[in-house]
Amino acid sequence: MSRVLADYSVYVDDASIQAVLYEVDAYPCAIESTNSNDKVAGELYKILDSETLLPLLDEYEECTEQFPKPHEYIRKPLLITLTDGNYVIAWVYVYNHDVSQLQRI
Repeated sequence: MSRVLADYSVYVDDASIQAVLYEVDAYPCAIESTNSNDKVAGELYKILDSETLLPLLDEYEECTEQFPKPHEYIRKPLLITLTDGNYVIAWVYVYNHDVSQLQRI
């Protein structure tokens, strides 16, 4: 998927969202948080061809109609904090299930 991302987007900046991480099997998931101290670091990319890339990412994250509902992740616009302190709205995949039995990481 990193090759597909490189083909249809360009790196903009390191960034963070107000969220917390949990471990699902052997991979992390993020959920939104109301605590302003909770930050999840990541990267922001500018999508060059959203008609091609977003369906591919949705498929990768298994949140298309062909996968059973409720989907494990949902794609939604969230406020992103850039390294210079500015904010933008960007698509983020957030976990869509109960985390009460998951380990916070």
